[in-house]
Amino acid sequence: MNVTLSAHDFRALPAEAQEAILQLLLDSRQRHGSPDGPIGGLVEMGYDMFSRFVRGVSATTRACLRVFAENGGTATPEQLLAVTDYTEPGMLRGVHAGITKRTRKLLEDPEAYLISWKGREDDWDGEWYVSSVTYESMKRFFELA
Repeated sequence: MNVTLSAHDFRALPAEAQEAILQLLLDSRQRHGSPDGPIGGLVEMGYDMFSRFVRGVSATTRACLRVFAENGGTATPEQLLAVTDYTEPGMLRGVHAGITKRTRKLLEDPEAYLISWKGREDDWDGEWYVSSVTYESMKRFFELA
């Protein structure tokens, strides 16, 4: 079971409930691990929310998201370029920005992001990744599970 709680709703909870939820999330990350890199706003998007998310994206973005589902929750610039009409990694910035904007709008959280980068910030030697929960939702959505 997945539960989605917007940042607005979370802040409306009593302090004790907020602390309990945060502790559960931290305990879960310690038990299951997490990818290297920033965790702060990385979203763990359940199936229902991911299905809703995908309904509002372009065919290019949908193809890019499918790459994550097909590759264990990660995607290199080369893999994403292969499913788009783009010729250079820098052209993927628009897809990434669109995914981030849609994530933040849908979740009403200005710090949320669906995908994160693992690699050097100043070049394209690395890969993007999603949380394990989001990866499972992607596999199910694209009927790969």
